[in-house]
Amino acid sequence: MSRIITAALLTLSLAAVATAQAPAAPAPESAPIPREEVLRLSPQMKAFLADNVAGGSADLRLHSLMDALFERGRLGVSYSNVRTTTAARTFELKSGNCLSFTLMFAAMARHVGLEVRFREVGEVLSWDQRGAVLLNNKHLYAEVPIGREVVAVDFIPGANKRYRRPRLVGEDRVIAHFYSNLGAESLAAGEPERALAELQRAIATDETFGWAWSNLGVVYRLLGHPEQAERAYLEAFRLDSTDVTPLSNLANLYAGQGKARRAARLERRVERHRRRNPFYHYRLSLQESAAGRTKAAIAHMRRAVRRVPDDPRFRLRLAELYHAAGRQSRAERSLEMALHHSSDPETEERLGRLLEQWRSGGARSRTMAPSQEGRGKEASDVPR
Repeated sequence: MSRIITAALLTLSLAAVATAQAPAAPAPESAPIPREEVLRLSPQMKAFLADNVAGGSADLRLHSLMDALFERGRLGVSYSNVRTTTAARTFELKSGNCLSFTLMFAAMARHVGLEVRFREVGEVLSWDQRGAVLLNNKHLYAEVPIGREVVAVDFIPGANKRYRRPRLVGEDRVIAHFYSNLGAESLAAGEPERALAELQRAIATDETFGWAWSNLGVVYRLLGHPEQAERAYLEAFRLDSTDVTPLSNLANLYAGQGKARRAARLERRVERHRRRNPFYHYRLSLQESAAGRTKAAIAHMRRAVRRVPDDPRFRLRLAELYHAAGRQSRAERSLEMALHHSSDPETEERLGRLLEQWRSGGARSRTMAPSQEGRGKEASDVPR
């Protein structure tokens, strides 16, 4: 049996581009961060917990902690997509991205006697491109076993929590995510040498972390080391053959080297995989909608829904497209299905209000793009 506690935030998987200069962005802290600092509690955090989280059952302690962290007038943390920070630094700033919040929550929850585990979501939740940086948004969340229940503490706003491939991971992998994020952030800030050092730390922490190997390949290519980049991409795919990002990166590398046949063979393999991926069609639907091609956007969302019929995000997106196209009965039916498959009370309430508005002839809804808040960061080249 499981429950979900949702805070208004998320973790990232970044994809950075090696084909153009990255835009300016805040870089991580200049000094290397030792592993023991990542989840360390500061004296101020311990004092805060003593004042705000009393004893009692594990369930009471968990809810007291969440209230203390997010209520205004107490810590009142807020989201800031600037850089990944340690647990103590996130507490000090009272803001951070999703991985930062997950680290802070885990450190504080363990201090009040709660068991905390981590799950990594293998699927790409969404995409975003910022200049020369492409974000493959993946996800990491915490869970707290309480008796016979497992409570997922998920810092992702308004999304379905029925992930297809969540896997339990150890603390080494979580720390590797931290260093990999720092590497991606350094790359986005135009500091590939620092990115290289952070990604090497990530791999030294967990050499089975495929995302870090893929990111490392991007950095090697940017620094002019194609042979090392090729080896890193191949190792990333060997570690996780379900992730075709390193193959796409490798295809771009081969194309840049004039190895057209190798590149084409990999691109065909990547394309076959992508066409089976509902999130790929979700991305294409967003692109078609942004270009004003609603009919094509609907077609891609229908393909996504056929592959994952119980995902309320896809049902809602399809409903909004139908509504924008004036196909009211189909819009309402799709929204009803989104409501049926939702497992989040807040989302159910919001979808219910929207359905009532549509049925009463309310104004057309604004199409909602997926959230791009701070997730785990995996680098990939953007084809030119």
